[in-house]
Amino acid sequence: MRAQPARNAATVLAAVVGALEAGARPASAHEIVPGVSGFASLLLHPFVAVDMALVMAGFALVVGAVKRRPPVVAGIAAVIVGSLVGVSMQPWALSVPGLWRWPLLLACGLGGLGASGVALRAGALLALGFCSAATIGLGVPPERPGWAGTVEVAAAASVALSVALFALALPRAVLGRHAAVRIAGQVGGAWCVAIAGLGLAVALR
Repeated sequence: MRAQPARNAATVLAAVVGALEAGARPASAHEIVPGVSGFASLLLHPFVAVDMALVMAGFALVVGAVKRRPPVVAGIAAVIVGSLVGVSMQPWALSVPGLWRWPLLLACGLGGLGASGVALRAGALLALGFCSAATIGLGVPPERPGWAGTVEVAAAASVALSVALFALALPRAVLGRHAAVRIAGQVGGAWCVAIAGLGLAVALR
């Protein structure tokens, strides 16, 4: 009976490794979800790709740990500009070897900050929001050429990051005084670090 938890853990670990091996590669134009295309596909991409999902979760946990009200308007602007910069950099990024490991590195850092519960200043939050949005925009390939495709990806990346903030940052910020919520935030950040670190190990082997 004692071997059953070990087998279950090994199964979960194998699934995570498989997902990381499939997701930790340069982006290419394809249906991330079979049968789903258009803006819905662009919006789902960051949630399905493990590395980008970790970036969003880590950033949301960091924002949720802030004691004061974050600069909402400036934050929205930073996310939108970051998304536009990220998708605009895609042609250049494809020629940089190993750059696709960047989301995992960012996720490790964000997860560590989220686990520590440190309350960052507004400027640091804006910089991390810009970097997170740019990373997502960099990893989601447009489905249409030209400015229309760029705007679509930027909008999808901004909405996806906003959903993550609403789902994770808001509960932590509102209920952070409860011990269970604080522990959940620390555990979530630690898991981001662990999974992203495993992805880097898989990518570098």
